[in-house]
Amino acid sequence: MESTKVLGFVEILTQALKILFKNGKLLVSIASLTLLFTSLIFLLNVFFISPRITDFIVENSFLLVTNPSSPEFTTLLVGMKQDIQIFLGFQWIFLVANIIITVLSSIALILASAASYQYGANNPSLKELMLISLKSLKGPFITWFYTTLLGVGYMFFVLGILVPAFIMMGSIAFAASSVTSMLLSFLAAASYSYLAMDWTLAVIVSVVEEKYCGIEALEKGKQLVKGMELYGSALNFLFSVLSLVVLQGMRLINFKQSAAVEITIGLIVLNSVCLIRMFWLLVYTSFYYQCKKNHGEEVEMQVNMEYYKAAGHVPLINEIVV
Repeated sequence: MESTKVLGFVEILTQALKILFKNGKLLVSIASLTLLFTSLIFLLNVFFISPRITDFIVENSFLLVTNPSSPEFTTLLVGMKQDIQIFLGFQWIFLVANIIITVLSSIALILASAASYQYGANNPSLKELMLISLKSLKGPFITWFYTTLLGVGYMFFVLGILVPAFIMMGSIAFAASSVTSMLLSFLAAASYSYLAMDWTLAVIVSVVEEKYCGIEALEKGKQLVKGMELYGSALNFLFSVLSLVVLQGMRLINFKQSAAVEITIGLIVLNSVCLIRMFWLLVYTSFYYQCKKNHGEEVEMQVNMEYYKAAGHVPLINEIVV
Protein backbone atom coordinates (compact mmCIF):
# COMPACT_ATOMS: atom_id res chain seq x y z
CA MET A 1 0.00 0.00 0.00
CA GLU A 2 2.77 2.42 0.99
CA SER A 3 4.73 1.61 -2.16
CA THR A 4 1.61 2.31 -4.24
CA LYS A 5 1.23 5.73 -2.61
CA VAL A 6 4.88 6.55 -3.26
CA LEU A 7 4.53 5.46 -6.89
CA GLY A 8 1.42 7.62 -7.26
CA PHE A 9 3.30 10.64 -5.87
CA VAL A 10 6.26 10.00 -8.19
CA GLU A 11 3.89 9.57 -11.14
CA ILE A 12 2.43 13.05 -10.58
CA LEU A 13 5.91 14.60 -10.50
CA THR A 14 7.02 12.56 -13.52
CA GLN A 15 3.98 13.64 -15.52
CA ALA A 16 4.76 17.29 -14.72
CA LEU A 17 8.34 16.82 -15.92
CA LYS A 18 7.06 15.25 -19.15
CA ILE A 19 4.88 18.32 -19.73
CA LEU A 20 7.88 20.55 -19.06
CA PHE A 21 10.08 18.74 -21.60
CA LYS A 22 7.29 18.32 -24.16
CA ASN A 23 6.33 21.99 -24.16
CA GLY A 24 9.54 23.47 -22.80
CA LYS A 25 9.86 26.37 -25.24
CA LEU A 26 6.44 27.85 -24.41
CA LEU A 27 6.81 27.27 -20.66
CA VAL A 28 10.30 28.79 -20.65
CA SER A 29 8.92 31.85 -22.49
CA ILE A 30 6.20 32.26 -19.86
CA ALA A 31 8.74 31.83 -17.05
CA SER A 32 11.15 34.32 -18.66
CA LEU A 33 8.47 36.99 -19.02
CA THR A 34 7.29 36.42 -15.46
CA LEU A 35 10.80 36.67 -14.03
CA LEU A 36 11.53 39.75 -16.15
CA PHE A 37 8.49 41.69 -14.94
CA THR A 38 8.86 40.45 -11.35
CA SER A 39 12.50 41.56 -11.29
CA LEU A 40 11.56 44.90 -12.83
CA ILE A 41 8.97 45.53 -10.12
CA PHE A 42 11.50 44.56 -7.45
CA LEU A 43 14.13 46.93 -8.84
CA LEU A 44 11.67 49.80 -9.25
CA ASN A 45 10.50 49.23 -5.70
CA VAL A 46 14.07 49.38 -4.40
CA PHE A 47 15.06 52.48 -6.37
CA PHE A 48 11.85 54.40 -5.68
CA ILE A 49 11.40 53.46 -2.04
CA SER A 50 14.98 53.48 -0.71
CA PRO A 51 15.43 57.29 -1.05
CA ARG A 52 12.09 57.85 0.72
CA ILE A 53 13.11 55.61 3.61
CA THR A 54 16.45 57.41 3.89
CA ASP A 55 14.71 60.82 3.88
CA PHE A 56 12.25 59.62 6.52
CA ILE A 57 15.05 58.39 8.82
CA VAL A 58 17.00 61.64 8.42
CA GLU A 59 13.91 63.78 9.05
CA ASN A 60 13.02 61.69 12.08
CA SER A 61 16.50 62.14 13.55
CA PHE A 62 16.27 65.92 13.05
CA LEU A 63 12.77 65.92 14.53
CA LEU A 64 14.07 64.52 17.82
CA VAL A 65 16.40 67.49 18.33
CA THR A 66 14.11 70.23 16.95
CA ASN A 67 12.00 72.53 19.12
CA PRO A 68 8.32 71.46 18.73
CA SER A 69 7.20 75.09 18.60
CA SER A 70 9.58 76.05 15.78
CA PRO A 71 8.62 76.32 12.07
CA GLU A 72 11.33 73.76 11.25
CA PHE A 73 9.48 71.16 13.34
CA THR A 74 6.29 71.71 11.32
CA THR A 75 8.24 71.53 8.06
CA LEU A 76 9.82 68.24 9.11
CA LEU A 77 6.42 66.80 10.08
CA VAL A 78 4.93 67.79 6.72
CA GLY A 79 7.91 66.26 4.91
CA MET A 80 7.60 63.01 6.87
CA LYS A 81 3.87 62.87 6.13
CA GLN A 82 4.54 63.32 2.41
CA ASP A 83 7.21 60.59 2.49
CA ILE A 84 4.74 58.18 4.13
CA GLN A 85 2.04 59.02 1.57
CA ILE A 86 4.45 58.53 -1.34
CA PHE A 87 5.74 55.30 0.20
CA LEU A 88 2.23 53.87 0.63
CA GLY A 89 1.21 55.05 -2.85
CA PHE A 90 4.16 53.31 -4.50
CA GLN A 91 3.56 50.16 -2.43
CA TRP A 92 -0.05 49.98 -3.65
CA ILE A 93 1.05 50.45 -7.26
CA PHE A 94 3.71 47.74 -6.98
CA LEU A 95 1.29 45.43 -5.16
CA VAL A 96 -1.37 45.76 -7.87
CA ALA A 97 1.23 45.27 -10.62
CA ASN A 98 2.59 42.19 -8.86
CA ILE A 99 -0.92 40.73 -8.45
CA ILE A 100 -1.69 41.24 -12.15
CA ILE A 101 1.58 39.58 -13.20
CA THR A 102 1.09 36.71 -10.76
CA VAL A 103 -2.49 35.96 -11.85
CA LEU A 104 -1.83 36.33 -15.59
CA SER A 105 1.33 34.21 -15.51
CA SER A 106 -0.47 31.57 -13.45
CA ILE A 107 -3.35 31.40 -15.95
CA ALA A 108 -0.93 31.19 -18.90
CA LEU A 109 1.14 28.49 -17.22
CA ILE A 110 -1.89 26.39 -16.27
CA LEU A 111 -3.40 26.72 -19.77
CA ALA A 112 -0.12 25.78 -21.44
CA SER A 113 0.29 22.79 -19.12
CA ALA A 114 -3.31 21.68 -19.61
CA ALA A 115 -3.10 21.98 -23.40
CA SER A 116 0.15 20.03 -23.45
CA TYR A 117 -1.29 17.38 -21.15
CA GLN A 118 -4.40 16.88 -23.28
CA TYR A 119 -3.46 17.77 -26.82
CA GLY A 120 0.25 17.18 -27.20
CA ALA A 121 1.68 19.35 -29.97
CA ASN A 122 -1.51 21.38 -30.47
CA ASN A 123 -0.35 24.32 -28.38
CA PRO A 124 -0.89 28.06 -28.87
CA SER A 125 1.96 30.49 -29.32
CA LEU A 126 3.00 32.77 -26.46
CA LYS A 127 1.09 35.72 -27.96
CA GLU A 128 -2.08 33.68 -28.43
CA LEU A 129 -1.76 32.24 -24.96
CA MET A 130 -1.48 35.69 -23.37
CA LEU A 131 -4.58 36.85 -25.28
CA ILE A 132 -6.46 33.78 -24.07
CA SER A 133 -5.25 34.44 -20.52
CA LEU A 134 -6.50 38.04 -20.65
CA LYS A 135 -9.83 36.84 -22.03
CA SER A 136 -10.12 34.27 -19.22
CA LEU A 137 -8.90 36.58 -16.44
CA LYS A 138 -12.17 37.28 -14.60
CA GLY A 139 -13.00 33.81 -13.25
CA PRO A 140 -9.50 32.85 -12.04
CA PHE A 141 -9.04 36.31 -10.50
CA ILE A 142 -12.25 35.93 -8.48
CA THR A 143 -11.12 32.49 -7.31
CA TRP A 144 -7.63 33.79 -6.52
CA PHE A 145 -9.22 36.59 -4.45
CA TYR A 146 -11.26 34.08 -2.45
CA THR A 147 -8.27 31.80 -1.84
CA THR A 148 -6.14 34.78 -0.79
CA LEU A 149 -8.77 35.83 1.75
CA LEU A 150 -8.86 32.27 3.09
CA GLY A 151 -5.06 32.19 3.31
CA VAL A 152 -4.89 35.53 5.14
CA GLY A 153 -7.68 34.41 7.48
CA TYR A 154 -5.79 31.21 8.26
CA MET A 155 -2.60 33.18 8.91
CA PHE A 156 -4.31 35.45 11.46
CA PHE A 157 -6.01 32.45 13.05
CA VAL A 158 -2.68 30.66 13.48
CA LEU A 159 -0.94 33.79 14.78
CA GLY A 160 -3.78 34.27 17.27
CA ILE A 161 -2.98 30.82 18.66
CA LEU A 162 0.80 30.64 18.29
CA VAL A 163 1.78 34.10 19.58
CA PRO A 164 0.08 33.68 23.00
CA ALA A 165 1.43 30.12 23.16
CA PHE A 166 5.00 31.30 22.49
CA ILE A 167 4.64 34.07 25.09
CA MET A 168 3.42 31.55 27.67
CA MET A 169 6.32 29.25 26.85
CA GLY A 170 8.80 32.03 27.60
CA SER A 171 8.95 30.93 31.22
CA ILE A 172 9.41 27.24 30.33
CA ALA A 173 12.86 25.68 30.03
CA PHE A 174 14.52 26.61 26.74
CA ALA A 175 14.82 23.05 25.40
CA ALA A 176 11.18 22.21 26.16
CA SER A 177 9.91 25.48 24.72
CA SER A 178 12.00 25.03 21.55
CA VAL A 179 10.64 21.52 20.95
CA THR A 180 7.08 22.71 21.57
CA SER A 181 7.55 25.70 19.26
CA MET A 182 8.86 23.46 16.48
CA LEU A 183 5.96 21.04 16.97
CA LEU A 184 3.35 23.81 16.86
CA SER A 185 4.96 25.37 13.79
CA PHE A 186 5.04 21.98 12.05
CA LEU A 187 1.35 21.39 12.83
CA ALA A 188 0.48 24.85 11.49
CA ALA A 189 2.45 24.20 8.27
CA ALA A 190 0.89 20.74 7.84
CA SER A 191 -2.61 22.16 8.36
CA TYR A 192 -1.93 24.87 5.80
CA SER A 193 -0.65 22.30 3.29
CA TYR A 194 -3.91 20.37 3.70
CA LEU A 195 -6.17 23.43 3.37
CA ALA A 196 -4.20 24.98 0.50
CA MET A 197 -4.72 21.79 -1.48
CA ASP A 198 -8.39 22.69 -2.11
CA TRP A 199 -7.52 26.34 -2.74
CA THR A 200 -4.87 25.56 -5.36
CA LEU A 201 -7.09 23.06 -7.16
CA ALA A 202 -9.87 25.67 -7.16
CA VAL A 203 -7.63 28.11 -9.07
CA ILE A 204 -6.74 25.42 -11.62
CA VAL A 205 -10.40 24.42 -11.97
CA SER A 206 -11.40 28.05 -12.64
CA VAL A 207 -8.77 28.25 -15.40
CA VAL A 208 -9.36 24.91 -17.12
CA GLU A 209 -13.12 24.73 -16.56
CA GLU A 210 -14.32 28.27 -17.18
CA LYS A 211 -17.84 27.66 -15.86
CA TYR A 212 -16.47 27.42 -12.31
CA CYS A 213 -15.18 30.40 -10.31
CA GLY A 214 -15.15 31.63 -6.73
CA ILE A 215 -17.11 29.47 -4.28
CA GLU A 216 -18.15 27.05 -7.04
CA ALA A 217 -14.49 26.46 -7.96
CA LEU A 218 -13.62 25.87 -4.29
CA GLU A 219 -16.42 23.32 -3.98
CA LYS A 220 -15.34 21.61 -7.21
CA GLY A 221 -11.73 21.48 -6.00
CA LYS A 222 -12.83 19.96 -2.69
CA GLN A 223 -14.88 17.38 -4.57
CA LEU A 224 -12.04 16.44 -6.93
CA VAL A 225 -9.42 15.98 -4.22
CA LYS A 226 -11.42 13.36 -2.31
CA GLY A 227 -9.32 10.22 -2.04
CA MET A 228 -6.19 12.12 -3.15
CA GLU A 229 -5.68 14.25 -0.02
CA LEU A 230 -2.37 12.63 0.88
CA TYR A 231 -0.81 13.45 -2.50
CA GLY A 232 -2.10 17.03 -2.52
CA SER A 233 -0.90 17.74 1.03
CA ALA A 234 2.48 16.16 0.35
CA LEU A 235 2.96 18.26 -2.80
CA ASN A 236 2.10 21.48 -0.96
CA PHE A 237 4.37 20.57 1.94
CA LEU A 238 7.26 19.69 -0.40
CA PHE A 239 7.11 22.98 -2.30
CA SER A 240 6.57 25.00 0.89
CA VAL A 241 9.75 23.50 2.36
CA LEU A 242 11.65 24.20 -0.88
CA SER A 243 10.49 27.83 -0.82
CA LEU A 244 11.48 28.23 2.84
CA VAL A 245 14.92 26.78 2.14
CA VAL A 246 15.45 29.22 -0.74
CA LEU A 247 14.18 32.14 1.36
CA GLN A 248 16.95 31.43 3.85
CA GLY A 249 19.19 32.97 1.20
CA MET A 250 17.95 36.36 2.42
CA ARG A 251 20.09 35.75 5.51
CA LEU A 252 23.10 36.25 3.25
CA ILE A 253 22.19 39.93 2.98
CA ASN A 254 24.44 41.94 5.25
CA PHE A 255 23.91 45.68 5.57
CA LYS A 256 27.68 46.09 5.51
CA GLN A 257 27.66 44.85 1.92
CA SER A 258 27.27 47.14 -1.07
CA ALA A 259 23.77 47.89 -2.36
CA ALA A 260 24.56 46.04 -5.61
CA VAL A 261 25.35 42.81 -3.71
CA GLU A 262 22.18 43.11 -1.60
CA ILE A 263 20.01 43.69 -4.68
CA THR A 264 21.66 40.78 -6.51
CA ILE A 265 20.99 38.40 -3.61
CA GLY A 266 17.41 39.67 -3.38
CA LEU A 267 16.85 39.09 -7.11
CA ILE A 268 18.32 35.57 -6.99
CA VAL A 269 16.12 34.58 -4.04
CA LEU A 270 13.00 36.21 -5.53
CA ASN A 271 13.44 34.57 -8.94
CA SER A 272 14.20 31.20 -7.36
CA VAL A 273 10.97 31.33 -5.34
CA CYS A 274 9.07 32.34 -8.50
CA LEU A 275 10.50 29.35 -10.39
CA ILE A 276 9.54 26.99 -7.56
CA ARG A 277 6.02 28.44 -7.56
CA MET A 278 5.70 28.00 -11.34
CA PHE A 279 6.83 24.37 -11.19
CA TRP A 280 4.42 23.86 -8.28
CA LEU A 281 1.56 25.05 -10.52
CA LEU A 282 2.79 22.74 -13.27
CA VAL A 283 2.78 19.79 -10.86
CA TYR A 284 -0.63 20.74 -9.48
CA THR A 285 -2.07 20.86 -13.00
CA SER A 286 -0.87 17.28 -13.42
CA PHE A 287 -2.40 16.49 -10.02
CA TYR A 288 -5.71 18.01 -11.19
CA TYR A 289 -5.85 15.58 -14.11
CA GLN A 290 -4.98 12.68 -11.82
CA CYS A 291 -7.91 13.70 -9.59
CA LYS A 292 -10.24 13.87 -12.62
CA LYS A 293 -9.07 10.43 -13.71
CA ASN A 294 -9.50 9.07 -10.18
CA HIS A 295 -13.15 10.19 -10.16
CA GLY A 296 -13.78 8.92 -13.67
CA GLU A 297 -14.60 12.41 -14.95
CA GLU A 298 -14.14 13.32 -18.59
CA VAL A 299 -10.98 15.30 -19.15
CA GLU A 300 -12.03 18.31 -21.19
CA MET A 301 -10.61 21.81 -21.23
CA GLN A 302 -13.47 24.29 -21.28
CA VAL A 303 -11.97 27.72 -21.82
CA ASN A 304 -12.68 30.53 -24.24
CA MET A 305 -10.31 29.93 -27.17
CA GLU A 306 -11.56 32.29 -29.89
CA TYR A 307 -8.10 33.82 -30.36
CA TYR A 308 -6.55 30.41 -30.79
CA LYS A 309 -9.18 29.31 -33.28
CA ALA A 310 -8.88 32.56 -35.21
CA ALA A 311 -5.19 31.87 -35.70
CA GLY A 312 -6.09 28.86 -37.85
CA HIS A 313 -4.98 26.14 -35.45
CA VAL A 314 -6.78 22.92 -34.74
CA PRO A 315 -9.15 23.59 -31.80
CA LEU A 316 -7.87 22.40 -28.47
CA ILE A 317 -11.29 21.66 -27.06
CA ASN A 318 -14.47 19.92 -27.97
CA GLU A 319 -16.73 22.42 -26.27
CA ILE A 320 -16.41 26.13 -25.61
CA VAL A 321 -18.16 27.46 -22.56
CA VAL A 322 -18.93 31.16 -22.89
